[in-house]
Amino acid sequence: MVAVRHGPRNAYGTSRLECILAGRWTRGVFGGVRWRDADADAILNETATDLVMNVKRGQVVPIDPAGEPEIANILSSIENEELSGG
Repeated sequence: MVAVRHGPRNAYGTSRLECILAGRWTRGVFGGVRWRDADADAILNETATDLVMNVKRGQVVPIDPAGEPEIANILSSIENEELSGG
């Protein structure tokens, strides 16, 4: 799973997509989660087999795609799809 959002608009009124979270989960890991008791951070960290997230001063900030080529490819693919109207 990759969670993306639009970044801030630049002087031209456009924005780029930012990845704020990427990870892998299997369906089975969610069966025993105590959804009413566990917080989102615990669920993410304790159920993911792979997790890429950037937290600074307690805030989730965008992942730098320069250090994550798979994420960069996904962002590029989404942006190309949006631009082509697909």
